[in-house]
Amino acid sequence: MKIRMNYVSNSSSCSSVIEDSPLLASLTSADWDGMLKSLYKDYDEAMKEHRREIESEGIEDWAYPFCAFDLKTERAEAEKELAGILEYWNSNRCVMKNGRLVKIKSEIDFDINEDWVEYCRRMEDRLECELEEKYRGKFDYVSADLVVYQRRYINDIHMYVNGYDSTGHLTKIKVPRKYMNAMIAKWDSIGICTNLQVLQNEKARFAIHFDEDEYCMLDGVTEDQSCGWETEALSYERLCEVFAKWFVQHGKVPAGFTWKDLYDATLTYNMHEG
Repeated sequence: MKIRMNYVSNSSSCSSVIEDSPLLASLTSADWDGMLKSLYKDYDEAMKEHRREIESEGIEDWAYPFCAFDLKTERAEAEKELAGILEYWNSNRCVMKNGRLVKIKSEIDFDINEDWVEYCRRMEDRLECELEEKYRGKFDYVSADLVVYQRRYINDIHMYVNGYDSTGHLTKIKVPRKYMNAMIAKWDSIGICTNLQVLQNEKARFAIHFDEDEYCMLDGVTEDQSCGWETEALSYERLCEVFAKWFVQHGKVPAGFTWKDLYDATLTYNMHEG
C-alpha cells in the first residue's frame, strides 16, 4: 500500500531506501547495478535510444533508466541526484522520534495520512469559527484549508485562509501563528519524516531509483502469480522477490534469503512518485 501525501507531478518514478542489514552487508552499488542491467529487457538498445535522444534534444537524464547507491560511500551523490524527488514524499515505514529514525512494522499499521489529515480538519473547523466570530458582520463565512504535507509549508508565515462577504468578495486572512505552532507540534509528535530524511539517516544503506515506470521493464515484475511468483505483479513486494531471487542465484546473499527479508529491510518506498 502506498500513501500519497504530497504534490502530484508528471513523474511516475519509483524509489526505495534499504537499511544497513547484516543480510545485505556484502552487497555494493555495483551488485545492484549489475543485477538491474541483467534484468532490464533490452538494456543496451534502451541506452542507445536514450543516447540518441540526448544528441537530438540535448537533455540527459542521468538516472535513466535506474540508479543505485551504496550510502556508505555514495550518500552525497545519492542526495544530489534524488533529493528533488524524495523531499516531497513522506516515509510510509519510518517515523522520526526525538531525532531518531524508528522503523514501524508495516506501512499498513501506520495510516499517517488519516491521522494527520483528521487533525488538520479539526484545526480548520476551530479556525473558521474563531475568524467568523472575530470578523462578524464583515464576512458571511470563512473557508480554511490547513491540510499540508510538508513541515516547511506549515511554517510559512504567508499562510492564509479565505474570507467571503455578502457579495462574494474574497479577502485573504492571515492564519494566526498559534495555529501553525500547534500544527508543527502535532507533526513532530506524530513523527512524520520525508523519504529524503530517511536517505540521509545513518541507518540507510542503499537507495534504488527507477525513472518513469522503468521498473516495469525488469524481468518478472509484470508476470502473473500463476507463473510461480508469491507476490502480486507490479507491487513493491514483487520487486523485492525479483531482486532476492537474483541475489540468491548469484550468491550475493546468504542461502535462504527471501523477498520478505528484503521487504523487511526496507525503510521506505514509493512506487509512483507522481
